[in-house]
Amino acid sequence: FTIKQQGARIRLGKRLSTNITVQTYFGFADVSIDNLDTFVDPKLRELEDDGTSHTWGWSFIRNTANHYLDPTDGTRFQFNNEWAGLGGDNEYVKFQTDITLYYGIKKFEKISFSFNNRNGYAIPLGDKKFVPLSARFFAGGGTTVRGYDNRDVGPRATTFQRAFGRNFFDKEAVGGEFRILNTLEAKYKLNDIMRLYTFADGGGLWLDIDDFEIDDFKYSVGIGVGLQVPFLGPLRIDYGFPLNPDDHQGSGRLHLQSLINF
Repeated sequence: FTIKQQGARIRLGKRLSTNITVQTYFGFADVSIDNLDTFVDPKLRELEDDGTSHTWGWSFIRNTANHYLDPTDGTRFQFNNEWAGLGGDNEYVKFQTDITLYYGIKKFEKISFSFNNRNGYAIPLGDKKFVPLSARFFAGGGTTVRGYDNRDVGPRATTFQRAFGRNFFDKEAVGGEFRILNTLEAKYKLNDIMRLYTFADGGGLWLDIDDFEIDDFKYSVGIGVGLQVPFLGPLRIDYGFPLNPDDHQGSGRLHLQSLINF
C-alpha cells in the first residue's frame, strides 16, 4: 500500500548546557492510504483510514560523545514524547527512547565499539482502538534489523484484494504499537575516508505491548563499509544475514543509506 501525507511542523529548541538540549514541536498531517484493500480481520479495518493528526511533541537530548560524526567515546541519549489530539481525527500518545554507548580501545585507537538500544511504545486514545498506520512503528531494513526486507519484521495482516479480474488474499505489514531494537557494532578506522564495520542486530515488533514474546525477536549479523563522500557526506553500505528468518524473509540483503553518524 502507499501512504500519502501532507502537513507542516514548527520546531523550537533550546540548548540548556554543553551536553543537554530540549526541543518541542507542533505539527499537522493529513494522511491518505492507496492500494490497501479490506482487512479480513474486522478489528483492523479502521487502519484503512488514517485521516488527520494534530500533534504536539517534545524531546530531551543528552550527548557526551567525543565527536559529532565519528564518535569513539561517550553516550547519546534521547527521549521523545508525542501526543496527537487537539481536534484531529486521531488521538494517541507515543514514547520513544534512543541510547547509544561508545567505547574506544586506547591501545588500538582505530578500533571502537558501540551499543544502541531503541524502544517505542504507542497508546491509542479516545474512541480509536489502534494508532494510525502513519504513526505506528515498523521494523526490518537498513535502519532497524538489517538482513531483512524493509518493514518485514513484525505483525502482518491478511488482506482481501482483487487484481487481474480475480480475488485473492495477501499479507500486509501493519506495524505495531510496541518495538524494541538493539545493535552491537565494531568499527575499524581504515583511514580518513573509510570505515569498516561488523554488527549484530536484534529486535522485535508487536501489535500491542500485551503481545510481547521474547521468542519473537529477529536477529542478524553482517558487515559494512562507511565512506565520507565529498559533496554528499557520509554514506553507509551494509550487508546483513538474518539468523532466524521466517519462510518468506529470504537469506540476506544489501542496505545503502546516508548517515548522520559516520
